[in-house]
Amino acid sequence: MVVGSVMAVRHCAPRLSAQDAIRIAEQVRGFARARVVLIDLRRTTEATTAALARLILLRKRLLAKGRDLRIRGLCGRADALYRMTRMERLLPRRGPGRSGRPVAAGTAQPSRTARFRPSAPAAAAAGEAAREV
Repeated sequence: MVVGSVMAVRHCAPRLSAQDAIRIAEQVRGFARARVVLIDLRRTTEATTAALARLILLRKRLLAKGRDLRIRGLCGRADALYRMTRMERLLPRRGPGRSGRPVAAGTAQPSRTARFRPSAPAAAAAGEAAREV
């Protein structure tokens, strides 16, 4: 759906795969008059790193043509992957921030950086694996 100069693409599946991202890219190419592409991922709770990488490549191509790509609605494991890999600059969000207020384009989302601390059994297993090498 194109409204003004914004094209909204809604992904309704619970998982975003690389193939899904390729389909989204093909759909976006058909709407050359939209300056901003907004991908709505509200119903998507899981995403692969390959899918997010494809969206980053799509954004790079769009930026080269004077266009842009934004995402919104990440939740669940997809949101955790996005935050863990710190993709805010490569694949910015658009829409309500954590406070519920709209976030202006080009501003960074507040991020809660969680420190990874492996559980005791995982740390012990990693230590044993390192000794074996």
